[in-house]
Amino acid sequence: MANENLEGAFGVSLPSLDVFLVAKVDQITVHDSNHFNQINTIPIKLMVTETREPNQVIGMTKSKCDRWLAVISGKNLIMNGQAQNQLFILKMVHDENGVNFEQVERIVVKDMPGFSGLCMQYYFKDFEDEPEELLFCKKTELFSLNIKTKAMRTIHRFSPALTEQPVFYSQNNDQTVHVLASAQDGIWYDEKTDHEVDLDELYKVAAIQSVVFDQEERTFYMLSNKRMEQLGFFLIKFNEADPREHENLTMWKHRLDIDDVVLHILRGYDQSTK
Repeated sequence: MANENLEGAFGVSLPSLDVFLVAKVDQITVHDSNHFNQINTIPIKLMVTETREPNQVIGMTKSKCDRWLAVISGKNLIMNGQAQNQLFILKMVHDENGVNFEQVERIVVKDMPGFSGLCMQYYFKDFEDEPEELLFCKKTELFSLNIKTKAMRTIHRFSPALTEQPVFYSQNNDQTVHVLASAQDGIWYDEKTDHEVDLDELYKVAAIQSVVFDQEERTFYMLSNKRMEQLGFFLIKFNEADPREHENLTMWKHRLDIDDVVLHILRGYDQSTK
């Protein structure tokens, strides 16, 4: 068990490896999922800071196979903003302690044009042997970054753009439907049809708190704190293929602000329990 203060830390679960990772400041610790003991530490070399905001690990995502990590270091800014400066690609290895990760690529992104104001929820593009691309979003566009060539490719430009940097980014199983949101804006986009829907306008919501995708039911869930100018707890479930096909699961009007929301989908042993 960890006894240190983990305020500001965040984690990623790797269920196929029976471990979970915790990122804090300049390191990522590997923990056994069954006994919670720490089995390894992955150091992340940060840039020297030149302003009052400290550099630290601000983003981490895993591949679908749980064997690759993409870690971003930079600074947390006001209004849910970040300033990214480095991108690390790490590959899973085994050592005498068990599961570990080693760095295979480091990209300095702080001076790359367009690589700023990104949502810190991002994804590996599906691959067979080794990853080639990462998928990112920001308030103006969806884009990919080639890990080897460092080339950035625009997938779609939003019209109109979000008013703020997106905080949430979720996608369907085959990575063709994308949902992203800031506190005040939400967008659904289908690559196959090149169709875009303004979700906050469709559902009349604001103060968006979370967006997740249910891989088994192939539906998205969006939780907001405001609907039709009223405060409450508003959870909406909508079809991945058409957000107009939706269900209002909770429409509680309680006049209270909610914040720091973490939304997960938990299933029971039988298929029907969720």
